Amino acid sequence: MHKRVRFARFTALLAVLLLCPVLESSFAHTQESNSPSAQIDSLMHGIGRTRSVSQVALSPDGKRLAWSESRNIFVAPYNDLAKPQRVTAATAPEKSCSDSDPIWSPDSSSLAFFSDCGSADGQNDLYITHFDPNPPSRITELKGYVHEPAFSPDGSKIAFLYVQGATRPAGALAAMKPPSGVIGEDGIEVQRVAVTALTMAAPNAVFATPENLHVYEFNWAPDSKQLAYIAAEPPGENNWWTAKLYVTGSAPGVILDPVTVSGPLHGLQIAVPRWSPDGKSIAFIGGLMSDQGSTGGDLYVISAAGGKPENLTTGRRESAAWISWSIQGQIDYSALAGGLSQLRTLVFGLPNPDSVVAPFVQSNVLDFQFPASIGDGRMEGSISDQRGGFAFIKSSFS
Repeated sequence: MHKRVRFARFTALLAVLLLCPVLESSFAHTQESNSPSAQIDSLMHGIGRTRSVSQVALSPDGKRLAWSESRNIFVAPYNDLAKPQRVTAATAPEKSCSDSDPIWSPDSSSLAFFSDCGSADGQNDLYITHFDPNPPSRITELKGYVHEPAFSPDGSKIAFLYVQGATRPAGALAAMKPPSGVIGEDGIEVQRVAVTALTMAAPNAVFATPENLHVYEFNWAPDSKQLAYIAAEPPGENNWWTAKLYVTGSAPGVILDPVTVSGPLHGLQIAVPRWSPDGKSIAFIGGLMSDQGSTGGDLYVISAAGGKPENLTTGRRESAAWISWSIQGQIDYSALAGGLSQLRTLVFGLPNPDSVVAPFVQSNVLDFQFPASIGDGRMEGSISDQRGGFAFIKSSFS
């Protein structure tokens, strides 16, 4: 059984790699000619054939891939990418608009995505298609910067990061507007988690996190009722390095504060919160990091009610970048080790099934590794990890 699962995963991986023609053939041709002009012509021809894939998402059943390419979204069976179907919110073939951020519903029957097709000013809204004769439905009417949509596990809602009234993308790397008014008080734009219910008759979105917290990352609880999120007090550009782990619906909501926690995590950073399938614990990455989205460190787990975090990768010569629970007690994660991008499967147990105190690692297996960077378009090292397989974009100098 274990070998069959791995074969399915590897097959899905190969399908994604075929999306990106590389320039190896072009470089081979340049070596056959001593003419600098011929070398340049061959290289430019290769660049012209290269397709820029920015995002990829594997359906939960492992049967289809969705990917973003040059402001368009395409869908195809993972093992037959020759004739993909374009998915767009455009109402006419000649309409020029941008579709991005494809996400699959938990039952693989629908695809949601952001599009500016319904706006005259470039505003992105959420749309959803059920792959029937009807055009995609618009399910939000927003004003501001939006990204990172995520279906709730029960498929009834979609959450996303939203900076209402934003003048620019969130983050320390985006250009800020010139300060005005009272320095430090005017012009601060707060990123929060907004949620739209798919049962609503009209487009609607409500905030799920408080207005005094800038949210960087979030994850749905398995019961679709709570969110775990990494956040800090505004301004978000300044405080990513001191962000805390929160859970909605609890008081006061703080599950972990790296500034006050004791042990090796004290004073470090945290990122990529992920609920366990049973909803009792939350895994995350802790370590020294750069800007948000460039994650690195060890893999930790903590009770969803708070407490002492436990390190699952202590002493390992690697830096974890992405986490995904596959089943209870098993976590798939990407890591950088020795200059190679890896995907590993970690299996661990608990001496007490009702707690996460002192978990013991049973195995840590290397699934595959590449001398290249990997990602599915969300973060560095992020992977579209479904029970049907893995999907990501591989990029290298070759």
